[in-house]
Amino acid sequence: MTESTPTTPDAVAASAGTTAPAPEGTAPPLDRVDGFYLAPFGLPAAAGAQGAARDGAAAASAIAQLIESSVRAGTPAATAEMKIALAEAAGRLNAGAAAPALLGLLRTDPSAPVRVASLQALQVLRVGSMDELMQVALADSDAGVRRAALSVLPSLPMSAAARSR
Repeated sequence: MTESTPTTPDAVAASAGTTAPAPEGTAPPLDRVDGFYLAPFGLPAAAGAQGAARDGAAAASAIAQLIESSVRAGTPAATAEMKIALAEAAGRLNAGAAAPALLGLLRTDPSAPVRVASLQALQVLRVGSMDELMQVALADSDAGVRRAALSVLPSLPMSAAARSR
């Protein structure tokens, strides 16, 4: 997946799957998803309240919900930068539940970089119908999205008939 550099604090936090760092001299920040204190860089991550290790499932679920809300009609529109950061986070966190919403972004989002990020996240997730995914991406009006689809084509588990279309 190509990495973009988010610039807004919310996009940075979504991209990292965490929160923005706390100012020096304050308590470490709490993770937005599970409420655990985040360990400073270089130190091992703290275990949960019951001593359980963090597994990322809660973060993956939250990312999936945020992507779904960005696709849903009638919700405040997320910026293209935020949608790209969410798609990249979904791929890194293996948030398979976000696949339908990512496919929705690939089909309908007006921003080509968002459609490319959605395609790349779906490639990493490898869920759903890859034939349908490639048909949507290769029929896109933007040449960049079509190029991105062609670049991921060799790595997808697809039928021979779908590759020859």
